[in-house]
Amino acid sequence: MIVAEETFNNLPSERRAGVIGEVVSARTLRSKTYDKGNGKFMVMAGGLLHYEDSGLKEIDLTPVDGGDHWIVDKASYIAKIFKSFPLRVEYTSKIDSKVATIELEQLDDVNVTPGSIVLTPTRATNRIRFSALRSDFNIEFEFKSKGIEWWKILDSAISPTAWTWIIEEDENIASQLATSIRGWDQGLKRAGQNNADLTFQVDVLPSRTGKVKRRVRESFEGRTSEVIDPVTRIRTWKASVDYPVIVDFDYSQSVADAEDGHESEGSWDGNDTNLYLGGTAATYDGWPAWRFTALNIPVGATIDNATFTIVKTGSGNWSDSTLFGNDTDQPAAWSGSNVPSNATATTASIALTNAGQYANSAHDVDPHVTEITGRGGWADGDDMAFFVKRTGTGYNANIAAGENASYNGALLTVDWTAAAAGGSPSLVMAPYIPAGR
Repeated sequence: MIVAEETFNNLPSERRAGVIGEVVSARTLRSKTYDKGNGKFMVMAGGLLHYEDSGLKEIDLTPVDGGDHWIVDKASYIAKIFKSFPLRVEYTSKIDSKVATIELEQLDDVNVTPGSIVLTPTRATNRIRFSALRSDFNIEFEFKSKGIEWWKILDSAISPTAWTWIIEEDENIASQLATSIRGWDQGLKRAGQNNADLTFQVDVLPSRTGKVKRRVRESFEGRTSEVIDPVTRIRTWKASVDYPVIVDFDYSQSVADAEDGHESEGSWDGNDTNLYLGGTAATYDGWPAWRFTALNIPVGATIDNATFTIVKTGSGNWSDSTLFGNDTDQPAAWSGSNVPSNATATTASIALTNAGQYANSAHDVDPHVTEITGRGGWADGDDMAFFVKRTGTGYNANIAAGENASYNGALLTVDWTAAAAGGSPSLVMAPYIPAGR
């Protein structure tokens, strides 16, 4: 699965129409520029689209059969998933060449042995699945732009409910284990509405290799819940568990992905899977914000079309919520000292358009982008930031962040025409070949 190709093919057909090829020389880690001919171009910016390897290369998360293992190496890491016992992952960071190994040690606190689990791995797009390791229990590894996601899938009440891993890694590897596990039920539809009762324990073990060695135990406590008050987030436990229950954590690179997050009561959170939007200012405030870096839009270019696309992950609505641009030259990264509630808003604004839960919602931001690129301080390759401001106090649905495992983070696409006097990017071209050819 080539990440940029999939992102491009998910654009509306009218946005893809006329594309001749990619301007390879204009690539950044998180953006692509496409030539549409006659001085017209399109920039597509969002999550991590490329990795650095003697130049910016396409991220391809398709596992390749390596004999006794599956391998993904066209990313900012190399990952091997071994086919035979023990269930093991080898992970090498391309950022610092350091190595980690992850191995399944126990199910339900009993050591796994060659006869206690069945390893029959299968491949599908960017995933390797071990089906029926034990009764009604599956493990799936999903390869992402930044690392690997673990999915433990419990099909029924007889599935194992505790899983212990041994992780051994070089000191200060440029990758990290998630600090918490997340639970879903009924096909990954967590989205703040349903959750599994989970625990997560990490113990440091002695190591004779000079590496850091940890035992990581995850467990499902046999309950799922649902939110009954969207403002206070009070939950109620369901009378019975909804299966399948799906639990995950991830091991990922400390490399910049889509720059997004939300402000809540004056604090900034840039590491959550959902961007919170809603509630009263006193109890559950939320200001989602995004920054798209190094955009290839020359000075004097005419903005023909600009679209900002997000995914609603909650069941509420987006009433009283307005999207603004950050009206400043080269905006700084969002942080605790640079929160969206203090940002200068563009004159241009647009109310968030309600969409179905888990559906894409596209917003016309031509005026926002025109206003920002029309500033006297705009330069080709500058960053561009957006944020949502609320005028109401009721609950609004959340928005998928770049770190969300199930849904896409924000995507900005800008069609522009070069100024008559020039301004087109230096054309080092790669032809566009439609999928399926």
